[in-house]
Amino acid sequence: MKRFYQDVTTGPGLDGGWVILLDGRPVRTPGKDLLCAPSPAMAGAVAQEWQAQGDTILPGTMPLTALLTTAIDRVAPERPAITQSVLSYLNGDLLCYRVEKGDAHGLDDEQARRWDPWLTWFAGRFGHTLHTTTTLSAFTQSDDAHTDISGYLSGLSLHQFNALQVATSLTGSIVLALALTEGSLSPEDAYACALCEELYFERRHKLEQHGLDPIEEKKRAALMTDLKACRAYLDVL
Repeated sequence: MKRFYQDVTTGPGLDGGWVILLDGRPVRTPGKDLLCAPSPAMAGAVAQEWQAQGDTILPGTMPLTALLTTAIDRVAPERPAITQSVLSYLNGDLLCYRVEKGDAHGLDDEQARRWDPWLTWFAGRFGHTLHTTTTLSAFTQSDDAHTDISGYLSGLSLHQFNALQVATSLTGSIVLALALTEGSLSPEDAYACALCEELYFERRHKLEQHGLDPIEEKKRAALMTDLKACRAYLDVL
């Protein structure tokens, strides 16, 4: 889409929040709602993304706009269903599915190094030790863990929950998403944990010398961008 505006400003919304204005006209989401931020800081950060566009608007360079749009158009009307989807990661969390001890490639040690600190963090923060497995068979965590995490999720604001649900989907781990949301885990470390196996084998076989496949490189760049955007989104609430 060609850029159709000159000036980008922000202003108070009629029903609260702060809207983004293009030449004085409020931006609307694809669902036709106002693109309304919960804080002036977030509105300013989103406005900067619009202001930074050149002659052509590139949505992929506007991650905060995308997150805010997701909160308004999808998460707000569908939060109960999305909550259940997030909770399902407790039983399939990336960090809980391990290779066998004594793995010939040493991946078990790498998983322990990368992942165990965050399972320990989760146990300390929420009072539940999550079970791990070395099989592909599905298993369930305790009912108490589900109940307590469900209560935690219900206490989050719309926008806190939005960042968490996106981070959960990106990493395949509600544990990593919780740690990122609470500021205990950096986007860079979340990225390294999410790609633990891939990054380990690349280092072990020195594959980085040859460079990544362009499609994989683009995919990983997007993952890092989106994880950083989740953190930035939370920082401007």
